[in-house]
Amino acid sequence: MKKKILIVDDAAENIDVLMEHLKSDYILSAARSGEKALKILEKNQPDLILLDIMMPGMNGYEVCQQIKANEKLKDIPIIFITAMSEVGDEAKGLEVGAIDYIVKPISPPIVKARVKNHLQLSQTLKEVQITSAKIRNLMDNAGQGFLSFKLDMIVDNDYSQECLHIFDADIKGAWFPKLIDGNDPEQQNFIAKTIIEIFSSEDLKREVLLSLLPAECLIKQKCIQIQYKIIQDVVSHENHKMMVVLTDISDKRRLENQMEQERKILRMVAKALTEFNDLLRLINKFKTFCGIELFEILEHNKPIDDRVFEIFRKVHTFKGLFSQFEMASIVNRLHDLETAISKLRQESHPDVIGQLKGVLTQTNLIESIENDISTLISFFGQDAFNYKRVVKVDESKLKEIEEELRNYLCPEQNTALLSKIQRLRYESVKTMLKKYLDYIDQLAERNEKKICQFDIEGEDVLVDPDFLGDFIDSLIHVFRNCIDHGIETEEERMEHDKDEIGHITCRTDCIENELTILISDDGRGIDVNKLRERAVQLSIYSKDTVKTIPDNEIIDLIFIEELSSRSSVTEISGRGIGLSAVKHSLQKINGTVSIETAINKGTSFYFRVPLKQADQLITVPLNEIFNSVHKQAVNYLKNNLHIIADTKDIIVGTMEDEKNDRRINCR
Repeated sequence: MKKKILIVDDAAENIDVLMEHLKSDYILSAARSGEKALKILEKNQPDLILLDIMMPGMNGYEVCQQIKANEKLKDIPIIFITAMSEVGDEAKGLEVGAIDYIVKPISPPIVKARVKNHLQLSQTLKEVQITSAKIRNLMDNAGQGFLSFKLDMIVDNDYSQECLHIFDADIKGAWFPKLIDGNDPEQQNFIAKTIIEIFSSEDLKREVLLSLLPAECLIKQKCIQIQYKIIQDVVSHENHKMMVVLTDISDKRRLENQMEQERKILRMVAKALTEFNDLLRLINKFKTFCGIELFEILEHNKPIDDRVFEIFRKVHTFKGLFSQFEMASIVNRLHDLETAISKLRQESHPDVIGQLKGVLTQTNLIESIENDISTLISFFGQDAFNYKRVVKVDESKLKEIEEELRNYLCPEQNTALLSKIQRLRYESVKTMLKKYLDYIDQLAERNEKKICQFDIEGEDVLVDPDFLGDFIDSLIHVFRNCIDHGIETEEERMEHDKDEIGHITCRTDCIENELTILISDDGRGIDVNKLRERAVQLSIYSKDTVKTIPDNEIIDLIFIEELSSRSSVTEISGRGIGLSAVKHSLQKINGTVSIETAINKGTSFYFRVPLKQADQLITVPLNEIFNSVHKQAVNYLKNNLHIIADTKDIIVGTMEDEKNDRRINCR
């Protein structure tokens, strides 16, 4: 399709010359004054204007200025064709908006070539504008913010419309590092230095540096995902600009968080369903702690520091135990309580106990545990939590029955029946330990470590949960220690020519009425030299003395409270009191522990605790047997024969006395 050209000149002969040379290639129209040209332009817009300068009335400069001031006409290219040949005249023509300047008398071939070139350039510019408009429209409606900046990191003017929604402000001229992290000058400085280095880096290094920039940030309470792209200059191929793509993923994160909460609830339900007895025992134990033990500890006459630390240790252990059941409400509350108690201890407040009572009142632990229980009740029903333990007979009744059996039955009957009764109340030690298997897998995943799946090995033993329960619960700290401090990352294990998958072992055995539990890992091992350094830092030993202490005694220091050198405290680890809680619970049942460790080989914990098995023969003193028989005989005489026995002369004797007859005085 032919292009349209408007020729404006007050001399008819000039118009004729131009028309003669251009008519075969273009659609032509003409005007002999500036006023007439503007009227034509109101109705019909050409693709190019050939404009004379010296005309009566409105000159060419004025016509050009009016055209460029009109929003609809400003993009029409204008070429001045004039007899004015001074440099200043040409400069003024280009200044008011013309794209070219041809001096009369004209050379037809040159005019034709320039007209053709400028029409092609104009067409190209129109196509670029259309493409740019489409890109702008796409960017403005893509649901993403697009912005760019040069080395000075000042945001360019041509950012997308979505940026206004994201930042809720005009960001033109803003400094990019402050724009995405306005509250942290140190982080802003890091971002700025990284971007400067990116601009001067080669491809491989640039990609590494780009990965160091924030991938997400919080802007105006919106979660924003950030992507970066270096734009190179098309001529020099140097890093020219950085383009940033911003995506509001707030809804996505909210949905992910909601789904994660639902997954946690389902994991809690599944864990509770498979280990319901353990959960019930833990809940009741925790309620007893909140309702009775806390008060007893606070009011005890022990030193204040000991009382505060005992509460600290118990809270830490309960947090670990509840975390196995994915009970988020109580775990979060216990973690906050730990932090508050730790702060009180560090500040050495003169009324620590009074302050601690206030913290405990505000924390409201019972409310938190009830929140988690309510969630479980919605799945299991209220009746599931109406019993202290799920057994056929209430546990306290079982204990009464045991005592009655001891008092009223002969030893032969007593032993057999007691064994059966106790089996109703006693639990398998392997079953008690298996609750840690899933916990270890979850902990390893959270720590980005790989471990081989394992089971509890060795002999199974029935044990009294009331006797061993606290100790078994405390072993959570040992298993956590295996994952957190023992097992290395895949890279670290491969550096030491080890299988990239770590191994943890747990074994139980019963030897000569003693339960042994082995927990071991094939991880880093315990660095005795670092323990020596830590002992000096904590003023346990002096620099000179610590060198003389045997390794096994130094290793035992891991059971000292707050030995951890961790700088960060999480819901998993870092308080430094876990193994101290293990030692404390072990001492309560007269148990012992020994440790074997080797650098890059691993660590083994050997626990030994005294044991009374459910199927062990029970010894009953002779006088208890005699008194039991005597009592039954007296009751029989009284109730059946109406004879009252006089027992004042009856004395419980030795085995030799059993050979002699003893008379019962009757009346």
